[in-house]
Amino acid sequence: MVWENFDEREHVIDWPEWRHEAGIIEYRASMDWGTTHPGCFQVWGIDGYKRMLLVATIQQTGKTPDWWSQKACELAQEFQLRRIVCDPSQPGMLRQFNDWLAERGQNRIAYPANNKKASGGSGDMGGLALVRWGFEKDETGTPRIRMLRNAMRGPADAKLTETNAPTWVAEEIPSYVHARDATGEFIYETTDKDLPDDGCDTMRYAATDNWGLEPSPPPEPPPYVYPEWTNAGRFSTPQELAILNARREAGEDDDG
Repeated sequence: MVWENFDEREHVIDWPEWRHEAGIIEYRASMDWGTTHPGCFQVWGIDGYKRMLLVATIQQTGKTPDWWSQKACELAQEFQLRRIVCDPSQPGMLRQFNDWLAERGQNRIAYPANNKKASGGSGDMGGLALVRWGFEKDETGTPRIRMLRNAMRGPADAKLTETNAPTWVAEEIPSYVHARDATGEFIYETTDKDLPDDGCDTMRYAATDNWGLEPSPPPEPPPYVYPEWTNAGRFSTPQELAILNARREAGEDDDG
């Protein structure tokens, strides 16, 4: 078990009045893509001590990119998400997230997550160590990572329940273990990819975003495509034309 200090009695909680009592100052989300394996979307409330509380999660198999984009838009609006850090292996999905958000009046807040698992030689915490630290209690005696027991949105995925597979991150943690080499020795730099890891990876993205491993720079918006019915692309953008006009008025036009 990678996070041997996880204790469901301490880290999975019933808190009916959390919206009024938890002191949440912002909400962030994390996303692990899934097609043949489960996709996972988690919403984390961050309090003034930078403690994390899982307040909403969706973990489903066989859902389309459009379905996940729609869910992201709904949760972004409900929680006024500040950012969504996503599995960096699918840049096309990340762009679609941002496109859906922008088309529905939201900001383009999807970013590629820092997918570093192991600690580096410089002493910084990798994602696995960072989550382990998060399960420890801070100076107030409160674990830095906790989860609402009723965080799951909608019914559990039928395919997962039929195969007795984990349906959300709290069920997944006990089977989240280190990989082994050919001799059977643990490889502490990584985890066993043959076991369920979608919820745990999604939580790891959120932890690295919250506690200091900087995510990659935000994606650049796509270039503007001029409509076919206009010749504007042959000349200048409105901003460029405004600059040119200002220069002419100032007598800086040197066209003759």
